[in-house]
Amino acid sequence: MKYLYEYRTSDNVIHDGVINARTREEAFSKLKRDGIRPSRLREAPGIFNKLWGKGKRWIAIFVLAVLSLFFLIKNAQRSTGDFGGPDDGGVDSELDKEVVEPTMRRQVWGDAAIIEKGCRTGWEFVFSDMGDRFLASFAIPGVEPAVKNVEERLLYSAIQRDVDIMEEDGFEVRQIKSMLRGMKKEALAYIKEGGSLSSYVSRLIERQEFEIKMLVRVKGELKALEKTDISREELEELWEKRNEELRMMGIQSVSFPEAE
Repeated sequence: MKYLYEYRTSDNVIHDGVINARTREEAFSKLKRDGIRPSRLREAPGIFNKLWGKGKRWIAIFVLAVLSLFFLIKNAQRSTGDFGGPDDGGVDSELDKEVVEPTMRRQVWGDAAIIEKGCRTGWEFVFSDMGDRFLASFAIPGVEPAVKNVEERLLYSAIQRDVDIMEEDGFEVRQIKSMLRGMKKEALAYIKEGGSLSSYVSRLIERQEFEIKMLVRVKGELKALEKTDISREELEELWEKRNEELRMMGIQSVSFPEAE
């Protein structure tokens, strides 16, 4: 079964997630083992839990496998938007293979406190170069960029340098470095096709602004519907549908309205 959970970090930021467990008690135990004390835990709605709960696990597994393949293909097709073709990230070492993270823009998984700090600072504890921090600020879809401006010479210098993924890098750092590597290749490919660096930056900004608007719109729509006479089942179905649309774009999912 899938369970939705929420927890509050030491800096008073609320985060949510999904965990697989056979029972609610097992879900609590798994989260506690990972150092998470959920403030809210409930069974996730949707077709997968219904199938799983009825013992039709092989159907749920098949559906999940098909959808996962579909999303991987779609994400690969959109990974670089208008900036060039898909990029596999240039897996050129055993360490890169262990990361198993494509270079496409996406949400970073792992320690919520580390991710929040990275998004807030432009990952300054990972990248000392301002050009790298600028690109990293636009790496995660739907997140307000921490560094919104940079000198063109610094950015041009940054995209010429590859990103080294080190043995000592944590899981979250490997992911953001992987995405930064992809964005640099994206920028170089765009310039090679005849585009300018300033035009590339404009597209980065436009893309991020659009994704943020999408996230805000979904949150507003669900919050407004909560105040109507819509049934809980209808609201949950719409919530799942809107989150699926966000995930297709690589944008973070939103919490169920009553949990906010």
